Amino acid sequence: MTVLDIKNITTEDSYIYYRKSYTGTAIVEFQTMEELPINFLIETSPLGTKTVEVTLKKDVHYPLLPIIKGLKSFILKKDQEGSLP
Repeated sequence: MTVLDIKNITTEDSYIYYRKSYTGTAIVEFQTMEELPINFLIETSPLGTKTVEVTLKKDVHYPLLPIIKGLKSFILKKDQEGSLP
């Protein structure tokens, strides 16, 4: 299982400055490529550490733990690069 990209990323309005909420479509490769609609949230603690919560909007015929773990690391990497809106 490999996370290739997340496209169509849009932000959702939030009045809490340390929580950023997004929606998008994750492109994940199992044995075939699949597009999974997702919601994710990045929360920054007072010490600067970031936590990511990911919610899949579609059922997947694959174990969820590796998918969520892969998406979280991919999202943190994109956030560190500054490529999220």
